[in-house]
Amino acid sequence: MTTVILKLSEAENVLRKWFEAGIAYNLIFGSLEARKQAGVIGLRRLFTSIPLTKRPYYYEILKKAFDPRYNAMQVMMSHLDPTLPFNSKLQAYVYILGENYPKMSYQLFSMAATSTFLDPKEIVRAYYLIRAKLARTHGQKQLIEIKDKTLVALSKLVNQQQLTSSLVHVEYGLSQNSLTPFIIYSYDLFTHQGHSKTNNEKFTLGKIHEHYIEIPRKHALGQDPLEEVSHPLLAGKKYTQWAPILHALCRHYESSTSVEYYRTYSGILPIEYDHELDNRNVTSQFDRLRKRELSLRRFLKPHPDDFAQRLQDPLEQIDPTLIQKMVLCNMIMFYFAIMNNAPWYIQVREYVAKLKKRYPQDFLTKLICFPERNDITDESLLNNFKELFNCNPVGLFPWMFGGYLPEPIGLMEHYFGDKNNTSIEHIAQRNMSFKRLELAQSVLLIPKYLSEFDSSQWLKEPIMVKFPSDHTKCCIFYAPENLSKEKGLYLAGLLCKGQYLEETLKENLNMEVKELEDLLLGICYLWHNTIIRKISLSKFLDTLQGSVGSEISERTLRKRVDKAKYWLEQWPRVAPLHENK
Repeated sequence: MTTVILKLSEAENVLRKWFEAGIAYNLIFGSLEARKQAGVIGLRRLFTSIPLTKRPYYYEILKKAFDPRYNAMQVMMSHLDPTLPFNSKLQAYVYILGENYPKMSYQLFSMAATSTFLDPKEIVRAYYLIRAKLARTHGQKQLIEIKDKTLVALSKLVNQQQLTSSLVHVEYGLSQNSLTPFIIYSYDLFTHQGHSKTNNEKFTLGKIHEHYIEIPRKHALGQDPLEEVSHPLLAGKKYTQWAPILHALCRHYESSTSVEYYRTYSGILPIEYDHELDNRNVTSQFDRLRKRELSLRRFLKPHPDDFAQRLQDPLEQIDPTLIQKMVLCNMIMFYFAIMNNAPWYIQVREYVAKLKKRYPQDFLTKLICFPERNDITDESLLNNFKELFNCNPVGLFPWMFGGYLPEPIGLMEHYFGDKNNTSIEHIAQRNMSFKRLELAQSVLLIPKYLSEFDSSQWLKEPIMVKFPSDHTKCCIFYAPENLSKEKGLYLAGLLCKGQYLEETLKENLNMEVKELEDLLLGICYLWHNTIIRKISLSKFLDTLQGSVGSEISERTLRKRVDKAKYWLEQWPRVAPLHENK
């Protein structure tokens, strides 16, 4: 016999979780009549009609059909001949249960079809048993020994996460190249087949996927996902106050009137609790039960329409000011990397000017379709340009050096040239385009592809996903091999709801826009002196005034230049987005 030991000081909180789970279990499966109509009891009766010698075979099929790794109907059809009357009935019951209920294990469906220790009347009985025991026990350090089968069953319902463990299954593969692949199974949700049932477009991840990913993440943390469900019934109540809701649950399950219920239970309960059967105490609880039931079903069996669809471009969801910071920081890193390799970049500028003259119409195409390292073209100018990039010390892509990304003074004018217009709408428009370039999208991955820069200084741990294809029927996520399961699932969830980028930027962009503006101002002068030609501070002020939108003194400019020199000397050991305050 299983025995559970509780400390008296912890007993009420632990028991509250147990009884809340027992209530949830019965609300999910519904009243006795609802279980009959929905096929729960019908499936159980059909199973018990199977000869004993054949039951293990059918049990394994049913267990697999209710496993989140598999499609229930595919399992049934691949293992059973649908032309046989018995098999077709079995398939029909499995289909009906899948339509009417959240994804539960076959064991739970079987329990819900028979009179068990988790029936509401047993829960009510166990409640008064433990309530009397708590009333007799004194001293916070005392231990309570629990052997009652219903209370033990409730403890397993919570400790084994039985109500949520069959919703999702995560399977981890062997690590390769420092990455660990993992597949998240939740029936068809993470497959193209499941996606096409509700969406005719190509497979995408969304908030409904994050919702299901959060369930195994909570399990990995040792937490109960159902604690997130709204309208809990016992929260904030002492154990002596739980009776009305438990009686309402029992009446709901039995579909009995107040008179019928009183006649049944008045002689069973201890006489001192007889008043708790009063209809006035119980009736008010039915509305609370309905709200909780709806919340549970919405959590356990949500519809994609329950979740707002995310925008196609994650950048459009993020605060424009944060995107502005990202553009400034990434471009500043771009400038530092180039100024650290000025002789190479000056040659690149010369070749770019020649290529623009040679190919005025399709210059960008030439850069995007840049020949591979070992490819030789008939064009000597392109070959010379390619040889220059074979020893590229900066990294990035050839088109980024074609003059499409703004130079420092161009970026200064783009963002700060109009001091009278600082609206969010104006910043958002500035973020999205620079001349013909999609600015924010183009500079987003600069830190990742800079040769000198360790992008792990600012990027979150990488999480990647391969969508279902002809070769893989499920999503495959990839996380660093040393990452905890909980953290990997957390990052996968961020990716699904389109917040991975936003969270990364929030975590790492520490400098204020004004500080970045000051730094960029100093970089403008250093860039001109390093890449274009030497010039004095006083003369450069004349060039600068038209770009900054406000007056600036030579003394102020010198301070900005000194700050930029300091950062350039530190590069790439220190990233400007991590300045110590």
